[in-house]
Parts: sequence; C-alpha cells; structure tokens
Amino acid sequence: MINFHNKFKIVALVLALSGFLPQCLGISNLLYAENIESAKHKEKDVKQEEALEVKSPAKRFEQILEEIKAVSEGIKSRGKIIESEKIALQQRKQELLNLDEAIREEFKKTEKFLKDKPISGKFLKRHKDFVKDYEERFRKLLRYIDYFIEGKDVIKKAQGLIKFLEENKPVKPEMEFRPEKLPLRSLPVKDLPIEEGKEGSRRQNRAIKGNFAEPDSGYLKETLEVQFTPEIESLAAELDHNPVKIYEYVRNNFDYEPYYGSLKGAQQTLFEGAGNDFDLASLLIALLRVSGIHARYVRGEVIIPIERAMKWLRCVKERELVGRILATNGIPGVYIQSGGKIVAVMIDHIWVEAYVDYIPSRGAVHKKGDTWISLDPSFKEYTYVQGIDVSQDVIFDEDEYLDTLRMESPLDFYLSQIQEYFEENYPDTTFFAGVNGAVVKREYLGLLPATLPYQVENRETFIEIPDTDRHLVEFIFRNQFGEVTLSYNAKTPEIAGDGIALFFKPATPYDEQLIEEYGGLYNVPAYLLTLKPSLRIGGSEVAEGDDIGFGENCAFSLKFHNPSGFTDYADHHMIAGGWYGITLNLQKIPGDVMTQVSDTLIPILEKMDLSDTLAPVVIEPEWAELCLHEFGLGYFSMLDASEEIFSGFLDIVLTRYISECLTAFNVSVGYLYGMPYKVDQTGVLMDAGKVILNPFSRDG
Repeated sequence: MINFHNKFKIVALVLALSGFLPQCLGISNLLYAENIESAKHKEKDVKQEEALEVKSPAKRFEQILEEIKAVSEGIKSRGKIIESEKIALQQRKQELLNLDEAIREEFKKTEKFLKDKPISGKFLKRHKDFVKDYEERFRKLLRYIDYFIEGKDVIKKAQGLIKFLEENKPVKPEMEFRPEKLPLRSLPVKDLPIEEGKEGSRRQNRAIKGNFAEPDSGYLKETLEVQFTPEIESLAAELDHNPVKIYEYVRNNFDYEPYYGSLKGAQQTLFEGAGNDFDLASLLIALLRVSGIHARYVRGEVIIPIERAMKWLRCVKERELVGRILATNGIPGVYIQSGGKIVAVMIDHIWVEAYVDYIPSRGAVHKKGDTWISLDPSFKEYTYVQGIDVSQDVIFDEDEYLDTLRMESPLDFYLSQIQEYFEENYPDTTFFAGVNGAVVKREYLGLLPATLPYQVENRETFIEIPDTDRHLVEFIFRNQFGEVTLSYNAKTPEIAGDGIALFFKPATPYDEQLIEEYGGLYNVPAYLLTLKPSLRIGGSEVAEGDDIGFGENCAFSLKFHNPSGFTDYADHHMIAGGWYGITLNLQKIPGDVMTQVSDTLIPILEKMDLSDTLAPVVIEPEWAELCLHEFGLGYFSMLDASEEIFSGFLDIVLTRYISECLTAFNVSVGYLYGMPYKVDQTGVLMDAGKVILNPFSRDG
C-alpha cells in the first residue's frame, strides 16, 4: 500500500498546481494584468528549469552553438573580429572538443548495446547514420571556428556560419498568432437588432383539445444527449418517475446559462447543475423517457416581455443588457420596440413536450399519457440578493499590481484588498457579506402548468437535436514541418466530462521492444526511436497519427465550432514523448466529476511503488490520463469558485464560453545540430489555452 507521505505528495501536487497557477478574471484590466502575470510565471518557470537542470553533453553542446552564433553575428555587424572574440572562440572550440569526446564515448556504448541485444538491425543502421551525420557537421563547425581564429575572410565566414547554425537548429511548427484570440479574454460585446411594433398574437402553448396525438416509440429512445446513465436512472426513481416531480425538480434546482446550442447533454448538465435551453431540455427529456414518459424537443420563436427577461438573466437592471447578454453569447433574436421603447425580446428557443396523464390530475397522478403538454425547464425568474457594495471603494489598480513582482495572482491581490476593507469598515461581518447574486424563484404547484410563460410565434418538434445545433471540437495534430498528421472531430455532448489526452506510443513492435530493452522510454537515445501520436478520450484511443521521431517538436490545436457560427482556437506546442492532457471546462467543473476521477485514480496510485522518492516514476497511460485530467479539473474548479466570488463582489453577471487548458508530464530535449539526441522528464506543466469570460455589470 502506498505510504501516507507519498499519498500526501500526490494530493499536494494537485492542490499546489491549482493554487499556484494564475487565476483569470472577468474584467478588462484584470484580464490584461493576468496575461502579463502569466508571461512572468512562464519566464520564471523556464529559468527555474534551467537552474535545476544538470547539463548533459548535448545540452551544453546546444548552448555553445548559441554562443558561437552570437559571436558570429557581432563579427558580421562590425565587419571584423576583435581579439576578445578570438579568445572566446578558442575557449568554445576546446570545450566542444571535450564534449565531442564525451559524446563519442556515448556513441560507443550505444553501438555496443545495440549489438549485444536481440534487436532489429535497423536500429544499428539508424545509429550509424546519426553518428556519420554528427561527425560531418562537427568537422564543418570546427573549420568555421578555425577561419575566425586565423582571421581569414571573417565577414563571409560569419555569414556562412550563421546560415549553417540556422539550418542546424531544432525545427518547430509555426503557430499562427491570433492577437484577437489571446488565451485570457472576453468575447466582443454584441447587441440584438430592433424590430418595430411586433406584438405577436399572444398565443400560448396550452394543453387543450387537439393536442392528443399518440406518440411513437421514438419519443422514448436514447440519443447522443439523452443517455440513461445510472445517475439519470437513480434520480428518476427518487422522483417516483412522476412527471410533476421531475419537471419541478429540473425547473427549480438548475440554473439557466445563456449560450447557444447543445453543449453538455443530459448527464453533464445534471453534474453541473446548470445549462441553457437545449441542455436543460435534454436533462428533462432524459428523466421523462427513462421513466417511460414520451417526450420530445420543441423549437420556436418566443416573445418574452422585457421585464421578465431581465429577471430571467439574473436580475439585470437595464433593458439593453438583455440583448447584449443574449447576442454576445450567440443566441439569435431581436428586440421588440413599441413607442420608441423596448418592450420585449423575441429569441430562438428550445423547450419540451411530454405526453402525460393530464386529464383530470394535470400530471399529478400519472398512469397513461393522454395529452402533449409543453414544459420549459430553462425559463425561470430570479430574485436579487444584495450584499454590501464594495465596487466603488475597492478598485483594482493594475499599475500598482504590476509595479511589484508578486507570487499572488491578480484575483488574490484584489480579494486581499477587499478583505482589508471589511476588517476596517465592517469588523462584525464576514468577507462574503459583500457578495451580490441572484437565486431561482422556485415554484411548486403540484401539477403541470397549463401554459408557457411567454408567447410562441411558431414551432417545430423533433426527437433528437440535429448535428447543426451541436457544439463540435476539432482536434488537429501537426508535425515539426506543420503537416497535419492526425485529425479528429467530436461533438461536445458525447465527450462532456471525459478526460482527453495526447500521448505517444511506439510506432512499431520493434520500437516497443527497444524501449523494453533500454528499461524505459527516457533511457533510449532519441534518434533511435519512432513514435506515433495517440489521441485518447475517456480512456480509449480514438485516433492515431503518422510516425514522428522521439523528441521532435510538434503542435496540437483545438478548433471549437459553435452552432451560432462562432469559431475559436486553442494552440499548444508539444514534444514527441511528453504526456499531455486536455481539460475542457464547458461552463463549470462539477464536484461529482472530480470525485469520480479521484475515486478511479487513487486505487491505481495505491498499487504503485513510490518508496524510492528519488527514482523517476515510470509513466503509464492508465493513470497518467486520469492524473492529468484531475490536475486540469482542479485548476478550473478553483478558477470557477474564484470567478463566482469575484463577480458577486462587483455585482457582475458573468457568462462563459468553453475554456481549455493543457496539463502535461513535460520533457526537455538535448539536441545535436538540431537533431534530438536525449529526452528527459522535467516535471508538470500547465498551459491555459483559452479562458473566455464575459462580464456584464447589472446596472449597465
């Protein structure tokens, strides 16, 4: 069994990662400060890694080449070589010769190993080809250095050496720079257009005569969004499979989130305790269908009085905010104006129809369905809860924050100011007395409603959400030359809550044997081994890419397709041989998901022998995927909590778009003339690919 101290270290690592990494915030000056602070942390991480790293011959060799290049550029710009540069080059030459001796000794050991082991002869050929290439480039480098020392045609030789060194440095795929899509940002604020004088017919979707058509079996089936999971089945049973209890449970206990399209599906919506009209409809339909109650989606244009829409969107105080929140988050619609005043909004909307035992009990007693009844679990009014206003007295000053090197994030800095404010001005209250918010105004009627809470302009029904209304993620892997060698598409409802990983596996059984003979991946000289990128979702491989050399640079991109027409990206640099996890935060991280991952991960870790704390841990896909997923979930969980507190203090309605972060058991590479030579484990990396928060002040 794993000892307590090692187990504590694993848990502490997760907590440390979650707390140390910068928190991103939801207003422009804090987002700006966060991007600056994130850059500081990355620079600090690189310096720490360099300071702690024991230099291998290849690492030092690579550094010397950079130093020689810097001298060459000075000679080129000056047009001559000075005595101090000759001395420096002589010293570098001698150090190169010493390193060359150590590297050749390593070559001899590798050749002997390959000859002594029952390994495919192709690895010995790879080794000899690599050695030959290295020797040719080394001789060429020494000739250039000798030319400088002898003072022969130094300008021309400087140009030649610079070109030689440029051609012999590691190749990296180009990453497209998108200045409008920085990792930490808000979406551009939009607004709904105005339509004059459309009052509508004030039709309500009533449970009245004519809505009695018998349903077919399709209205009971599972779909991509509607899955009869153990959690769904258990909840339906707790609610006695009763349509009234099911409807009131979803309507009263789940928050509405303004975004467009099917994002989560029923299961993830249940876990998160919130969703938009699509996802809350999926949850309600799942609970009804698993209870044997026929249910279907309904789409229509609905007209909502502006005062009710303001309460629906967490009690905003200005009419114009309704359109800004909806339009910015991709929800199609228009303002309806009368007499020069906004009186309503008309939006594209999803709700549910269920075939229930409506007559005479209105669903309270369900035996056999007789009527299609319209139910909307997403539309509900909120009640505003006001805290002590600190927004005018405690203002975040990005200049003050950035003037001093700090370990605390911008959010921690700001919240500490609020804490000090309360201690000085409200010593008898708690820190959270300043949090504003809105809570669902619950309704328990004991029967199903007779009408929808808005006007309906037109409608259509369907059993399953079409693909055109689903969020899609495209996973794209590129090799060092920028060529796409792996591509895979997934709809977000089918991968919601799953761990996503990009690992590298041996390209052939021979490569797998080579790793076994060397006693582990990171003992193998990089130039001998060929790998394949493997995309894993939910613990299973879903796609593999073309062969790639161990230690080569590569890139992994996620392209997010929103059904409203919005496309977004997250890009990451990778090294073949690292272990990379991707965590998606669709809206917020539910505690149930973190618990599930932990419950699966801990028994696996308990079987591992971690008694030697100095020995490198041999990474296995089984636990690496779960561990990286747990790191990402922990980061976003703390981020979500921080955002909720922050938005409450500033009286902000905060909406989100899909966020993404990369976690990794990272590696570093030692190169010889740009060719990967040795790959080593370096530690844990986290890189937020995109965090999009949209803040709207309640008072406009």
